Amino acid sequence: MTREAGAQVAISFVDALQLTFGLIARHPASGSLRYAYELGLPDLRSMTVKAFPYVNMLSEPLLQGRSPR
Repeated sequence: MTREAGAQVAISFVDALQLTFGLIARHPASGSLRYAYELGLPDLRSMTVKAFPYVNMLSEPLLQGRSPR
């Protein structure tokens, strides 16, 4: 069964994603370390997309152009 949302939901998702990316750009060290501990990846951070059931995964060294440890 395929479920689709309307255009307004898609626009809201893109807006929420852009807000999340903006926060990450301003504060790359922010975000939860939960998955870093579980996966053994010390630089891994996660941040939810507000009002949607999605999580962004990021690595601070990669955002700064460095190789991860």
